[in-house]
Parts: sequence; structure tokens; C-alpha cells
Amino acid sequence: MPKIDFTPSPYFGVPSALVDEFMKDADEKKLKILLYILRHAPRAVTVEELCRASGASVSAVELIVEYWKDSGVLGAPAEPKEAPAPKRGKIDAVEVAKAAETDETLSFLLKRTQELIGHTLTRSETEALFSVYSWAGIPADAFLLMVQYCVSIGKPNMRYVEKLAYSWQDAGIDSYEAAEKKVAEMMAADKAELRIKSIVGIEERNLTTSEKAHLQRWINEWGMGWDLITVAFERTAEKTGKASFAYMNGILRKWREQGIKKKKDLEKENAAPGKKGAARSFSEADVKAYEEWGRKKLKEASE
Repeated sequence: MPKIDFTPSPYFGVPSALVDEFMKDADEKKLKILLYILRHAPRAVTVEELCRASGASVSAVELIVEYWKDSGVLGAPAEPKEAPAPKRGKIDAVEVAKAAETDETLSFLLKRTQELIGHTLTRSETEALFSVYSWAGIPADAFLLMVQYCVSIGKPNMRYVEKLAYSWQDAGIDSYEAAEKKVAEMMAADKAELRIKSIVGIEERNLTTSEKAHLQRWINEWGMGWDLITVAFERTAEKTGKASFAYMNGILRKWREQGIKKKKDLEKENAAPGKKGAARSFSEADVKAYEEWGRKKLKEASE
């Protein structure tokens, strides 16, 4: 039997996401820092080590580490794919029609949903509606509010309604008031997504789950102003040449730690004494001395 060599391997693993999603856009310093961290895992490396290994500054290293964390490559699982709507019970459409003959609420829901969606429900749509009606525990008025929201965002189909209904059930939405609040939150999120897509120039696709999470964090948790988010994008574009939400998140995180939430806060911080680019303040004595120096120079030039 051959001997087994237990000598430590000279190789180390690299996340598949690096090659599949980030290889094209990651620059040299990003790759150096990530590879150094992976090479020395599970030992925690210091910022100083990463600076020496990559040649990047401390602030650049901190931003890049946050970039890889927020991207899910370091310290977080990959973004899960959207799961299909759960099957919570099934009944044939013919049986649904029979049930509607004695259930006024179900009959009303079938009729009103068809009016909102704009077409007669198919067999599968009828079964989906009954599944939600029977299992999700959402009141009829709240259910119809949800259907109205789905129609308003261009998704007038029961498949989407069904998935949304079960997510509401999981969130404990069991009254019209709770549904009304949820719809308001979703509409605000939709509006924010349209605005950020306009700022960063995203037209051909929807935001990813990760990008949506960043946006909601900036707006709802950190209270960042749109003017400051715009500045963060401009700086990100200058550094990376693209709309990297992870890189923007690193910039905004730093500003949050400094108590900066609006563009005017950033301007005030940059103008503070000792800050790079801060305006110098002159005393009255400085002004008089400068004027005297100017008069002296003019006199010398005329002689």
C-alpha cells in the first residue's frame, strides 16, 4: 500500500464567484488583496500586511476589503436564487367554482381579481388564488390591495401575486392596515430603485438582491441623502469606472462613521481646518501685511 503524503498543500482555494462574476471588473489591487486574504485564511490579516502586499494605501485597503465583503466573496454566502412560490395546497378549478357558489367572499375575490388583472382567470390562476385564499390567511381587502399593487408595477399575474402573498404571510401581515403599510414601503422602495438607476445609469436590467439591500441600508438605516449618494457614485465611477454598489457602500460607510449624511455635511467636513482642500482663513493683520507687501513690490517695480 503506498504511503500517504500529509505535507501541507502549496495550493489554496478561490471562490468560484471571483471568476464567474468579478474577474472582468476587478483591478490589480482588488485581486492582490483578495488573494492575500485567501492565502492566509483562516488567520486574520492586518491592514498593514495588506498595504505591504498590495502597495495600496490604508484607506484604499479598507474600501477594498469592504467591497469584497459586501460582494459576498468574503465572509458572506453567495446571493441565493429566488425560490419558486411554495405549494400550500391545491384544488381543481372546477372545485373552486363549486366552492364559490356557497362562499360569498371567495366569489367576490374571483370576480374582483379578474377585473383588476384585466382578463378572465385561467385554470392555474384560479387554483393559485384559492391556494392563497385558503392558506395565506390574508383578509380579502388586504389581498385585493396586494393585487392592485402587482398591477401597478406591471405584474398582473397570479403567479407573482401568489409568491408575494406567501412572503406577506411569512412577514405576519394579517390585516388591511398592515398590508397598507407594506404597500407604502414597497412603493417607496420602487421609487428609490428608479432614482438610483437613473443616478448610476442602469437601464437594461433590474437591481440585484444585493444592490437592493445596499440601497435600503443607505436610505432607511443610515439616512443618507440622495445628494451624498450621488457624490459616492461619482467617486466610485472615478475609481472603478463602473457602478459598483459594494464600492459605494464602503465610501458611504466611512462617511456614516464620520457623522456625514448630506452633501453639505461633507463640504463642511472638507472645509474644516487641517483638511486637505480646506480654505485658509486670514486675520485682519494678515490682510494688512499682504497689502503692505503689495505696495512695496509696486514701488520697487516703478523705481
